[in-house]
Amino acid sequence: MRKLLIALVACTSVWSGCVRDTYLLDEDLVVEDLDPSFAAPLLEAHLNMGDIEQAIDDENFIYNDDEASFALIYPTELFSVLASDLIEIPVFALSDSYTVDASTASTLNALPAGTSFTDNASDVATVDLPAGQELNTIVVKSGSLVIESSSDIPFDLDYTIDFTSILDGGNQPLMVSDLLDFTGSLPITSDNSFDLTGYTIHLADAGTNSLPFTVNATFTSEGQNTSAGSALSFSVSFENIEFERVEGNLGQEFYTFQADTQDVDLYKDLNGGILHFENPSISILFRNSTGVSFGLEFTSLIAPENQSATSLSGPDLTNLPVIMAAQNFGDIALTEHTITNQGTSPQLSEMMDEGPFHIIYSSEVQTNPDGLTENFVLDTSFMSCTAEVVLPFYGYADNFSISDTLDFDLETELGFDPNDSSEVIGPEDVERITMRFQVDNGLPIEIGIQVVFLDDQQVVIDSLFVSEDYTYIFQPGYVDFSLPDSDPNHGKVLSPTRTTTDVVLTGDRMRSLIDQQSSYIILRAVGNTSMASQGELIKIYPEYNVDIRVAAKLDTQINLNE
Repeated sequence: MRKLLIALVACTSVWSGCVRDTYLLDEDLVVEDLDPSFAAPLLEAHLNMGDIEQAIDDENFIYNDDEASFALIYPTELFSVLASDLIEIPVFALSDSYTVDASTASTLNALPAGTSFTDNASDVATVDLPAGQELNTIVVKSGSLVIESSSDIPFDLDYTIDFTSILDGGNQPLMVSDLLDFTGSLPITSDNSFDLTGYTIHLADAGTNSLPFTVNATFTSEGQNTSAGSALSFSVSFENIEFERVEGNLGQEFYTFQADTQDVDLYKDLNGGILHFENPSISILFRNSTGVSFGLEFTSLIAPENQSATSLSGPDLTNLPVIMAAQNFGDIALTEHTITNQGTSPQLSEMMDEGPFHIIYSSEVQTNPDGLTENFVLDTSFMSCTAEVVLPFYGYADNFSISDTLDFDLETELGFDPNDSSEVIGPEDVERITMRFQVDNGLPIEIGIQVVFLDDQQVVIDSLFVSEDYTYIFQPGYVDFSLPDSDPNHGKVLSPTRTTTDVVLTGDRMRSLIDQQSSYIILRAVGNTSMASQGELIKIYPEYNVDIRVAAKLDTQINLNE
C-alpha cells in the first residue's frame, strides 16, 4: 500500500496540470471524474510456474522431469552411523597353561638354590567370539591385551609369551613378559596390561579364530621341590578394542535404531481443509561404505499429530531389499526403496490427508541377513539412510486454508507521517481507496483471501472484507474432467479463467484503523482445486501461467485545481 501512495503522490504534479474527465487504467477499469481522485495502474505480471520454480530454487519444490509435473520434496537424514559405533569388536579371550611333566619336575628339583632352568612350549589357542564371528584381521586403533597369570610352582618364574600372529607396524611379533617371585606361598599371581595400538591381529594364520603362541619360561630354584602337574596358567583378554580395519565374517547381529523424526513443513501453516495427494511416496536411500550387508525393516512409522491414520504397516515397511555391501575399500554402495500406497496399510495417502507435521520412523537392522560371508569394515566406514517425502502435484485441495501474522503498521504502510506538516495528502483527506485485481488464472485452483487487522496488542479490530469470510480473487482454470485417466490432458487446465475483483477501503474505516493503532495483520487464504468436493484430481505443470493486473484509485476530499 505504501508503494501505491508513493506512486500516486509522485504523479500529482503531472496530473494537476492535465486533469481530464475519464482516466483509463486498463480496458475494463474506468474511473469517472478523476478530480479529486488519483488513479494509476500498479502492476502487470506474467507468472509462469516453470520460471517460478527455477527462480526460487527451493529444494522442496521441484520440477519432475519424468512426469512433466511438479512435486514437493521433504528430505531428511534418518540416521548416519559410523561402523565403529555400529559394529563392536567384542571382548574376546583365550586361556592356556604350561604344565610341568615328571621329567621336568625331576630336572627342577635337582637344581641347586639360585640356579635356573629354561624351557619352552608352543600351542594354538582358539578365540571364542559371542556372535559366531570368524575374524581374519583386526588392525587395532586402540585397545589393550590383559594377562592374568597364576603359578603353583614354588620357583621364581620369569616368562615371555610370543604371539607370532600379532604384529606391530614393522611386522615384529608381540612379546609380553612377566616375573612371578616365589615368597613362600602359593599360588603366585600377577596381572598386567599391554597397549595394542598399531598392532595387527591375524586370527586365521593357524585356523579359524586362532592365535598361535610360544611360552618361554625360566625357573630359578628357591630350594623347594615341585611335582608333575604343577603349572603356570594364564588367561589373555583383548579389551576395549577400537579398530582401524576389520576383515572376516562379522556374524549376524541385531541392532535397534533410535526413532528419527522427519518434518513435513507444508502442513504447519495449514488451518484446515484437506490437501490430498493421490500418489505420495517416501523414497528411501541407503548409502553403505562397509563391506557388510544389512537387512532393515521399519518397526514403526507414525504421524503423532494424526487422529485416524496415525501408524502405517505393510510390506513396504518390512520387505525392504537387502542393503548392499561395498565391494572395495572406499566404495559406497547405494540401495533404494520406495514406500507407496500399494505397500502400506492404511494407505500413505490417508496418513498425508490428515496433514502430519512430523513422521517418526523406528527401525531394526541385522548384519549379514543372507548368511555368513566375508566382510570388511574401516573405522571411517558408515551406513546412512535418507528419506524423501515426495508429494506430486496430482490430487485435490478441498477448502484448505493457511494464515500468517505480519507486522503491518497501517499508517506507516500508507505513507502517512503525522509529524510531517508538509504532506500533500493526510488520512483526513482520503474518502476511499479502491484496488482492482484482474486475474487470468491458468491454474486449476480458486483462491480466496481475507485480511484481519490487529491493534498493537494483537487484538482483532476489523477485517478487510466484512460481508464474507473470504473474497475469491482467483477462479480456477477450465479442466475437462470427462477425459479418461489415460488421456494426457486428464486433470490438466485447458484454458484460463478471468476474474475481476474490487477491494475497497473507505476513508472512515481507514481512519478508524489508524486511530485504533492497527499494527499487525493476519493474512488468510483458502484454496480449492476444481471440483475438489467431488474428489476430482488435478495436476500442476510448469507451462501453467497466471496473468495479474492491479490498478488503484484514491478518492480524496481535496481540490487539486485550487
